[in-house]
Amino acid sequence: MAGGLKILLLNTHSTLNSGDTGIVLAQVKLLRGCWPGARISLTSRTPDIDRPFYEPLGISVLDPIIPAPGVFLGAMRKCGGSLKNLINLQGKLNLLSAIRESNLVISSGGGYLYSYGRDFPGPTFLQHFLHLKLAQAYNKPVIFFPQSFGPFANRAAARMCGSILRGRNILKIFAREHISRSLLLDLMGNDGGGKVALCPDAAFLLEPGEDRRARDFISSLHRPILALTLRDWHFPEAASVSDKIIAREKYLSSMLEVSSSFLRRFGGTVVVVPQVRGPDLLENDLHISREFVRRSGEMALGDRILLPLAEAFDSPQDIIALLSRADLVLATRFHSVVFALLAKTPVVAVGYHHKASGILEELGLERFLVDISDISPDKILPLLVELMENRARWRDKIAGMVGSARKMIYFRLGNTLKEFQLR
Repeated sequence: MAGGLKILLLNTHSTLNSGDTGIVLAQVKLLRGCWPGARISLTSRTPDIDRPFYEPLGISVLDPIIPAPGVFLGAMRKCGGSLKNLINLQGKLNLLSAIRESNLVISSGGGYLYSYGRDFPGPTFLQHFLHLKLAQAYNKPVIFFPQSFGPFANRAAARMCGSILRGRNILKIFAREHISRSLLLDLMGNDGGGKVALCPDAAFLLEPGEDRRARDFISSLHRPILALTLRDWHFPEAASVSDKIIAREKYLSSMLEVSSSFLRRFGGTVVVVPQVRGPDLLENDLHISREFVRRSGEMALGDRILLPLAEAFDSPQDIIALLSRADLVLATRFHSVVFALLAKTPVVAVGYHHKASGILEELGLERFLVDISDISPDKILPLLVELMENRARWRDKIAGMVGSARKMIYFRLGNTLKEFQLR
């Protein structure tokens, strides 16, 4: 069946997010290693943007069954884009046909099944839920590749998620960290024992790309180099808009002070790396990165803190290659932590979600995590100094951690795929 096997990846995000793209590419690598002739398709929240990237790789891109308005910029585009998706009957028929004809459905790795809405699940949750519900309706075998689950701020989302996970068509569910695994077992009760397992993030299977651009960019900079990733977090636990603004300013000013202190102590350069370029404003790291660089100029650090052209390093492999040339990484984006580890570069993480703390704990690196809601330069700087002064030792330790993570992925996911093949 391998040559004619049809595999559908549900709920991939967008190629504008290099972290999620890295997960997809790693999953495709694993699937094609198991079934070289398999035909792979995927759903995307930004299908028109993703087709030019994936189709040359032999991957078909399908429209979602319902829109998630958050991927569109501005009120008019949200309305127009959502309406266009709703009335796109052919796109929905194509997706239904792909589900019906698939031999195996993969719930793509990442962190999509959550809901911050206090009263009812939002459109993003519903989009992902409905795709899985359709696979359940067609009784298609589903494997959840390593992902995070929750938080669920409302009971409806938790109940809906549990109803999917307990389905007879679900073969295996891989959680990326213990927090998600515990949540799954609570949701599923007796149905979860044999289905739920831990497995590292699939992006650990990625390899660095050709690093000529990274080498050329870094070669002209003063060392040591601290690579920095930022994100415009929405601080869902904040009680009011003013509290969110205060929390954001605390985060941004702390990162600026850390950068300034690093440069005073070690010299060198800080390179700001936008990992995500959309699809919506909150998910576009370019805006906060540009604000960060502008404010660093006001602190007379403008020539020491640099922002490379986003299009120069816009793929997961490009970012890994760039981080491999850095001496340290201070990462807010979770997958820039993964990319730094793949590059064997010591990293301090700023966590905004339980996935960061849980996954770093699995690797034995939880000491190098600072929570974004409790951030301060005094908590970050000692960690950077420790890593900076012991870089060679940490590079060796990181290489071992990544090797162990890869072995576990191949063992756990690989065995699950082999079991499916033998059915």
